[in-house]
Amino acid sequence: KENIRACYHQLTNLCLEQGDYAAAEKYLAKSREFCVEPQAVFATCMTIIRLRALQRQYSDIQNFTSKAHHTPFKDDSSQSKIYAAYGLYNMATGRYKDAATSFAQVKPQDLGTAFSDLLSPQDVALYGVLCGLGSLERTEVQQKLLDSQTFRECLDMAPQIRDLAIDFCSCRYAACLASLEKLKEPLSLDVHLHGQVANLCEQIRDKGIVQYFAPFLSVSLHRMAEAFNTDVESMQREVAKLIGQRQLEAKIDSHRKILHASHADHRRSTYQNALRVSGDFLDSTHGLILRMNLLKHDFGVHLVRQKK
Repeated sequence: KENIRACYHQLTNLCLEQGDYAAAEKYLAKSREFCVEPQAVFATCMTIIRLRALQRQYSDIQNFTSKAHHTPFKDDSSQSKIYAAYGLYNMATGRYKDAATSFAQVKPQDLGTAFSDLLSPQDVALYGVLCGLGSLERTEVQQKLLDSQTFRECLDMAPQIRDLAIDFCSCRYAACLASLEKLKEPLSLDVHLHGQVANLCEQIRDKGIVQYFAPFLSVSLHRMAEAFNTDVESMQREVAKLIGQRQLEAKIDSHRKILHASHADHRRSTYQNALRVSGDFLDSTHGLILRMNLLKHDFGVHLVRQKK
């Protein structure tokens, strides 16, 4: 059985290299009938993941990645491929935070040549950084991506992406966004990322604006426009959008072009919380007193059992 499975597996790989995905699908289905050993099951799952990713049918990747993840007797290189597959699925479905976490655990030397047509270490660095910048806080990007020994190896193979992440974490937003703007056109040709480029770039810019304003009570829109390399009116529209989406707790002084942080009235909320707790306590106390009085006066419905 193993020899038959190996032959079908080689035919599948040959068809994948030739781009004949229909034939690869046929041989792959036949090879699954002869999978017995855990290593064979894992190899088949990885081949299915490659085929689905090349066909851009990302919905099926999760099922086979989960199956591969629960296959026994895996080594470290196998685990890295699983993390890469999870990251690709999460990125394609818009779960950028989960994708960044998965890509951060991929070791570049473990991907091997068999996975190179799907993901290279440079791709892992690119996808991990963009997903991280669009979904993680600045401290999390520093800790999980830049300071990670595992992910640092991927970043060293993509210095432009590494510098982009460093600029973001160092609050050099104009340089970071300028580099990102230069990458937009080549990213739009990426086989896996092209459908996510506009959304990711918008999320990265929004995240930068929110994190820039976080330490201030008020800041000039002129200063923010300079930091984000845009004009004041465009900056005001972007800030207004973020306020409308409740990503930014602030108010705009459109006359003086100043953005003021709007803080919640903690004293009022404390009093309201105290009143709510006291009301709940009174209700529960009245309920207990009522129940005690009912039991005391034997006031209740008694069920009488009838003899058969």
